[in-house]
Amino acid sequence: MTSTIVPGLIDTAVLLAWTRGHPPASYFFLALNRLFAPQISRLSVIELLRACQSDAERTLTLQFFAVSQTLELTGAIARQAVDLLTTIALPTQLTASDAIIASTAIEHSLPLYTVDPARFAVVPGLTTIQPY
Repeated sequence: MTSTIVPGLIDTAVLLAWTRGHPPASYFFLALNRLFAPQISRLSVIELLRACQSDAERTLTLQFFAVSQTLELTGAIARQAVDLLTTIALPTQLTASDAIIASTAIEHSLPLYTVDPARFAVVPGLTTIQPY
């Protein structure tokens, strides 16, 4: 895990790892929650709800959202994601969802906590932090 935790946007993959009980993700969230409310993209909210496999899991996920700061998808974020996908070199591992998440972080001047910083290396102006 990073030695210093700073406010940042949390990538969907990190959130999914936490919901599935991955110990490093759990330790990261425990440390983060002591200092900051988790910041997540509205897109991650949608993806996490889609990944729920039971009513109990959905209830826990909704409780997590209640204590998180959700950053809304805006026109500026959508335009930046489109610009990103039209300007980065091809082929790329960056998905449309990745472009929206990255654009959200950039729009809010936040680093992105991700388990795969290499995937986001093509995004100019984005700082990534590997949380564990």
